[in-house]
Amino acid sequence: MGKTKGIKIAKSISMDLDLFNRVIDESEIMSRNFSGTLQILIQIGLKVREDQRRREEDAIRNADKVV
Repeated sequence: MGKTKGIKIAKSISMDLDLFNRVIDESEIMSRNFSGTLQILIQIGLKVREDQRRREEDAIRNADKVV
């Protein structure tokens, strides 16, 4: 998927209050606003998920080689 830097969108999201509060706490630590903090946390989460998916795919490929 291509990057579209500079293009901003506004979208409503729903989240549990405890998650909201955790993002607020993190935004204070990071000295950022809520939106900026949420963007960074989502980018981190997506990267973690991408790495996890790659490891899962590698494990499947390696298991196929053993058989």
